[in-house]
Amino acid sequence: MTSPQPTTGIVYTRQPRAVNPVPGSSIMDASSWQHASDVGRINGGIAEADVVLDDLQGNVHVLYNCTTSPDICVAQEARVSPDGRKIAYSVGYASTLVDTYHGRVKLGIKEIPALTHARIFIYDLDSGVSKPVPGYDGRSIDRQPEWLDNNTLVFSSNRGNLFPHKSQFNQHRGRYANGTPRWFGTAYGVSQYYGYRDAGKAMQIWTMKIDGTGAKNLTPHETMALSPTVMTNGDIIYSCWNGHANEAFDSPNRHSNSPGTEANKWWLCQMDGNGAEGGVVLGGHGSPLLKTRDWLDKSITGGEGASALRAVRSVAEIRRDYLAATNYYRANHVGSMGIVYGFNYRGGSVEGISRLNNFEHGIYSSEREGSGKYIPSDFIALTPYGNDADSHEPRRNRSGKVMGKAGYASALPNTDDYMITHGRGLCFEATFVEKANAQYTGGEPLCQKGIYRVKVDQVTDSFDTRQMEQIAGDARWHVYDADAVASYQDLWGQPEPERPRPLTGNACFLQVVDARRAELQPAEPYDWERTLYQQCSAQGCAINTEDKGFHARNMHYLTVFEVEMWDRSYSDGNQEEFANTINNHGFKSLRVQGYQPIEADGSVRMRVPCETPLQIVGQDKDGMTIAHDDKLHSLQKGETRTCHGCHDGHSEERAAQLAASAEERFANTIAARSNRPMPNNGFRTTWEDVKPILLNKCSTCHGDMHDEDGLLDSRIAWDYDQIDWAWAQRQPTLNGSYRLPRPYTSKWVSKLARDSLLYWKCMGSRQDGRTDAQYDNDIDFGPAHKTSATRQECQVIGQWIDQGIQRGYQP
Repeated sequence: MTSPQPTTGIVYTRQPRAVNPVPGSSIMDASSWQHASDVGRINGGIAEADVVLDDLQGNVHVLYNCTTSPDICVAQEARVSPDGRKIAYSVGYASTLVDTYHGRVKLGIKEIPALTHARIFIYDLDSGVSKPVPGYDGRSIDRQPEWLDNNTLVFSSNRGNLFPHKSQFNQHRGRYANGTPRWFGTAYGVSQYYGYRDAGKAMQIWTMKIDGTGAKNLTPHETMALSPTVMTNGDIIYSCWNGHANEAFDSPNRHSNSPGTEANKWWLCQMDGNGAEGGVVLGGHGSPLLKTRDWLDKSITGGEGASALRAVRSVAEIRRDYLAATNYYRANHVGSMGIVYGFNYRGGSVEGISRLNNFEHGIYSSEREGSGKYIPSDFIALTPYGNDADSHEPRRNRSGKVMGKAGYASALPNTDDYMITHGRGLCFEATFVEKANAQYTGGEPLCQKGIYRVKVDQVTDSFDTRQMEQIAGDARWHVYDADAVASYQDLWGQPEPERPRPLTGNACFLQVVDARRAELQPAEPYDWERTLYQQCSAQGCAINTEDKGFHARNMHYLTVFEVEMWDRSYSDGNQEEFANTINNHGFKSLRVQGYQPIEADGSVRMRVPCETPLQIVGQDKDGMTIAHDDKLHSLQKGETRTCHGCHDGHSEERAAQLAASAEERFANTIAARSNRPMPNNGFRTTWEDVKPILLNKCSTCHGDMHDEDGLLDSRIAWDYDQIDWAWAQRQPTLNGSYRLPRPYTSKWVSKLARDSLLYWKCMGSRQDGRTDAQYDNDIDFGPAHKTSATRQECQVIGQWIDQGIQRGYQP
């Protein structure tokens, strides 16, 4: 190490790079498998690393040494304070190291299988001393610190002691005729993607003072939340996981036993510095095709032709109000590496464009509302030379050299230039053994990460030093995730991020200007075989009919569902309870917290519980759901959150029409003059409420509709392959197998009651705003079904469906 210790330059994470051939294999070295934390490897499956301060003049100082110390640890995620004099970083600890494998090939390197705990340290540039933040409990995983001001950190932590949602596989508890289980994999579809121990607990966004006091959870509603960054305006942008409910069922053939890649459902979310005004910035509706290869010279080959949003992480403000974020396919790109995209931040309420034709860099065109999938109009690949897909064919220049990939954008002081981490070579987990050599890479390393200065708006040639040049790292190291050691004043022309006024009071309110107005149009027209899945996988979930007045005519109540997060996992004796807590949203339970009628002008002001996971729902006069947000919310004490409508004003086009803010518009509504108490009308509907209705009102005609084997709810709600009722006509699907795609979990039950045949038959008519004659290939109501069920009993059935076909654990 050189001396004196540097006090300027950059700070980054560094690993000694594996450079030796892998014994007994043709793999040139193990550098593509030196894992760094990403959305697929949050708190486990990651290699040791150090935090390093580098003045870029040859003086390098290790702030925390894990790679050559006796401790088993990983130091990472360093961020500089606004005054430029302190560096916060995390150190995660483990009890053991394990061998790293690629398939069956032992690579000769080791990694941490799971963190036992992690804490935040602060390095003082003036004293040259690192100290841990006081008040640590000794068991939590505290990571990814960022600065709200010189005395306050925002960070990601599992201090809430909760677990993410239960993955959505088929939960039919019966067996096929040959005796094999109807569920997928382990018992009753049990799966928690990030594991069942402490390392798999829900990471959420917290704040605390640098003396360890005042720790507060800003996102009790998030099942996983990572990588907070603080913008100049004080807003906190972070990566939020939304793989629950139907979000992973993202193509026509995605039936209940075939979800997509759940761990790719990472969006960008937003809140202000108080943790209030939360919303979605990017990814909540998927994306249209994103232009990548067409930005490049025709001589460049390989890689994907176009891309789409997958896992979005490592977001940073690189110019004022301009965000850059990495998009990649989970776990396969040696950290947060892929393609860096950029866009102008428009605030928490405006996501992007409704009409695809308003996408500046679109590949296709459409004037249909919803076709733009709310992508920011100026969204662009800043490093299109990279690869963010699960592709085995990398991009190559005209000389045949692999062009690498990019991630971890970060601002530089006094310039529009910015930093990225560039990974030379493949840097691809799924590299075939026979391709892990210099001949295949065109002479490039298998993977070598370094810090580069980007000097142009868009890098199309990673070898062109006029576009970007390396400033840190060499063949001995993987160097990544850099932050400039500079004051906020030098970076942004202000002393620190803006701060919102503190919230006052203890009450929380939701306010809506006009709940009858909505932007809920799916990206493509209704097609039972090809686009049905879009109804609930890319925009929350709504009854989407061709009747544009349906929503406004039927919206009657603002309803709030209260979500109970998982406080236990499948491990430690909880297998039976976990397996038999069954629903189609993935949470431990869900209940109606309360509902309130909208006013004559469509407005509503409703008091709701604070700091509680909530789902916002619009319902009809019978209490059936018309639309709900799949993104969970929570309100901080003293917060009033105001919306234009039901996802109204979220497009750039609609926001321009409205001109005024939701708060300004709400002031002129009827609800603004109301003062209703918090509703006291909550309830929860489960299978135990529905079973006696079906037994008493259905089994008299359908003799096989009994519950002698305890599987009636499975046959009603989870028979996605349509084999339980011999008398029922099977509904054909696109793949010809009769396996119904989500949002249907059976022919009788969809995600919403008003889309469900069971509810239709009880009510005596179709309820989704369509007629049987409109389409010849979707589920029809058919002849009216004679039933003695009362309207109230039908509503109980509908509420059970709308609340997620819940079957509580019955020990």
